[in-house]
Amino acid sequence: MTTLDKILKILSILADVITVLGIGGILTYGIFTKDTTLLGRKIFRFILSAFRLGIVLTAGILIYRLYEIPYGFILVILKDQATNFYWEQGKEIQHVIAYIIASLLLVVPYGLFCMSVFTSSLYYPKLFLKSILGKYYHPDLTIYKEHVTLEIVEAVYGTTDHSIDVTTILRSMVEAGKLRVIASNGLAGDPHVGIGKTLRVKYRLDDNPEKTLVKREGELIEIP
Repeated sequence: MTTLDKILKILSILADVITVLGIGGILTYGIFTKDTTLLGRKIFRFILSAFRLGIVLTAGILIYRLYEIPYGFILVILKDQATNFYWEQGKEIQHVIAYIIASLLLVVPYGLFCMSVFTSSLYYPKLFLKSILGKYYHPDLTIYKEHVTLEIVEAVYGTTDHSIDVTTILRSMVEAGKLRVIASNGLAGDPHVGIGKTLRVKYRLDDNPEKTLVKREGELIEIP
């Protein structure tokens, strides 16, 4: 069994363990909290994260297999002759230089690719190209402006007499520092049948003081 086969086997076992523990933990949490809405979102996010990780690992294995191409090409240029990939006495410097250059040619694009996959944006590749090309490349990076940090401190849905704590549910719905949700029984059921309800959300943006937003049943909450 080659080194690559051993690595692939270890990654396969690790992926199976993570999958079992992750799905098992999510299901257990959903069952004990009886929160099927939150359970569905967590399963979706877990699957999405696993898919992204799979893409990154696949790309990494592909780059590993293609590594010899730039390495050998650079060796030929440095030695000015066809050569094998093994170290040769008296020519260690050429091998070291070829190794460093080949690594940079593959590792840097791979790192940018990984960041793009996990952030779902092209911000970092464009920023890198801008730093390299300077005045010849001017991408619009304002569309990738980092979002504020939104913290849901407390969220309660219902009436004065009967209400449900939906803090955890609303926290799971925050995406890119924003919350968009309709105050309705779809959040966690109807706490007081036949009576109009409200959704009270206490939140904080970045390090600013806490604020409270109250919406009636059927109204839309948008933060910020």
